[in-house]
Amino acid sequence: MSLDRTSESIAHFSGLFEKTLEEARLRQDYTEFKHSRAKEAEDVMFEFGAVQNKTPYKLGEYDPGVRFIPVQPQPPLQDGQAGPAAPSAPDAPAFGGGAIELPPADEGRGTEVSGPNMMPVLPFVQIPATVVTVTLQSITLHDNDIFGDVSNLGFLPTGLLQMQLLAVTHLVKALTPWSAQSVAQEVMADPGALVAFHSKLEALENVSYSFATVASDEEVSGIRINGAVASEIPEFGDILPAYIKNKRDAAEEEEALENADHPEGHGKAEPGLFASLDAGITSYANSAHNVTTGANEAQNIVDIHTSWIDAGVIAVAGDYVSLDAISQINILSDHDYRDAVPYAGAEDTSKAYNISAVRTEEADSAPGGGSELPVVWNVVHFEGDVTVANLIKQETLVTDTDQMQLTFTANSTAIIAGENETTNLVNAAEYGAGYDLIFVSGSMTNFNMISQTNVLLDDDYFSGPGLTGATLSGADNLLHNKAEIKKQGKDTHVEVAEEFREAMKDLSKGVGDLMKTIAKSEMFAGLAALKVLQIDGNLTQLNIVDQVNLIADQDQIHMGLDAMKSPIDHVPASITAGSNLLSNNVLIDAAGYDSDVMAGGDYYDEAFLYQAELIDTGADPTGVSVHDLASEAVAFLADDMISKTVSEKLEEAGFAYDADTGGHTLDVMQSMLA
Repeated sequence: MSLDRTSESIAHFSGLFEKTLEEARLRQDYTEFKHSRAKEAEDVMFEFGAVQNKTPYKLGEYDPGVRFIPVQPQPPLQDGQAGPAAPSAPDAPAFGGGAIELPPADEGRGTEVSGPNMMPVLPFVQIPATVVTVTLQSITLHDNDIFGDVSNLGFLPTGLLQMQLLAVTHLVKALTPWSAQSVAQEVMADPGALVAFHSKLEALENVSYSFATVASDEEVSGIRINGAVASEIPEFGDILPAYIKNKRDAAEEEEALENADHPEGHGKAEPGLFASLDAGITSYANSAHNVTTGANEAQNIVDIHTSWIDAGVIAVAGDYVSLDAISQINILSDHDYRDAVPYAGAEDTSKAYNISAVRTEEADSAPGGGSELPVVWNVVHFEGDVTVANLIKQETLVTDTDQMQLTFTANSTAIIAGENETTNLVNAAEYGAGYDLIFVSGSMTNFNMISQTNVLLDDDYFSGPGLTGATLSGADNLLHNKAEIKKQGKDTHVEVAEEFREAMKDLSKGVGDLMKTIAKSEMFAGLAALKVLQIDGNLTQLNIVDQVNLIADQDQIHMGLDAMKSPIDHVPASITAGSNLLSNNVLIDAAGYDSDVMAGGDYYDEAFLYQAELIDTGADPTGVSVHDLASEAVAFLADDMISKTVSEKLEEAGFAYDADTGGHTLDVMQSMLA
């Protein structure tokens, strides 16, 4: 029978009590046992003796294998007495200034060294490395503000305005002579693809454009602005939009005052909350009531300084290709309306600059210069390809389509719905090694490609009777592309010398056997030692930069008749809906030697420049309306088909739309060369 709960609890308690007692008895027995064993261990006597360490190996005297023969002091010569002749045996000491005959050298070593008791010292030759940097920078900013009740004002929806920007991006493809991404992929996979790309550029030179200027070779050298030759580059601060310039000047003045108060940088107080807020709403227009819906800044900056691999003499078994290609495009749509009537304010008009500067200077100093030929050399053999590449892509997309119904009730007002600032920045400094001679078994490629694009849609709409007396600024934008390529060290194409031709036929025979003849070439006169690099594959050096700025600043502003309710109604409002800055800036500074280049294959050393402007401000000089093209592009994108009207307009503008390229892709290169 089962126990009740009380009996069962008592039984459990009894069992646990007995178990605890048993554990206590066992612990006591174990403790006594452990104590007795420890006492026995204490009674054991330990003996300590000397450690016996024996080894069958003994260290001998260090012998580096270098034999030193001291120079015997010589008594001064008497008048008419000749000095002793130099001994002919290689092991005998040299007493005069004669040469020591050395045993046959291994690969990369000289066969004789002048001077008493001098051993040949091989120059250090650095082993090159392959370095590829890929940088992708992208900024997307949507600042589409709604201020007041705009539901009954008939404003265009924000989505439609953004669709227009999307359509214009497809027109950008039509204006761009190449795809930077495609070219980078092809050249990285096979440097020989650059020869085919060069052929496409030659085809572009034979086409005339109403919206673009093409230059090549010597025409690219120097400074060119919007297709025309210029003597100097305008200062960036002098061409800024007025609003942004005032903003920067104020910041500089404030910084100068702070530095004057605290020259050591100590004791400068951190700005408080209200000071920060006040700084954030400062307007740089000149009125008591200021509204800013524009003044956006988008900047892409790339600064590359490189001096990787170069030599005074370069021998290439295959093709040598040196190509600089620059593409610069500015697209602006700036149509302003006031109560459905085209409006042009009294402020400065928008400006667009495509600036290129390509300069090649001689190296400060060239190695050599004497008449003596090298007596020692060192050769580094590199198996495979050597590639040094900087692949950079920077993109910025900003939409600032503001809708406002304005009413002023205070003595002063600052409404800032723009002033967005975006910056992509890449700074690279790469320094490698210099050589006296480079052998390339494959091809050698030096390629600098810069693509810069600015697109701005700044179509503003002002309405309402309250605008009477207001200062409206819907333009004063700046689209700025600047590309600089500086080269220190000129490459000169020379005929392949016979000794180099033989060496390039079969470098696998051993460079040491061939170097004895090559080192005696007049090209190396004045060099005591040669640093030589042998590359079994291709030598490729690339700098490919792609920069894009896209801004939609299409503002719609309404001021009713009773918009001015402040005590100072006589003070007009100032509205800044333009003053946007789009800037792409690239500097490629490559330092090297003045080189003599021998190529067993073809030799290309050329430059290409493409500068395009599609400016639509109501008086479009190209005859192409960005608005019309954008609207029609929306139609064929929506219907997923080709619009005949778009094709006709593009052909009239100087380029063709090829349906064979597929879909809605516009590609000048494929259209022209299909």
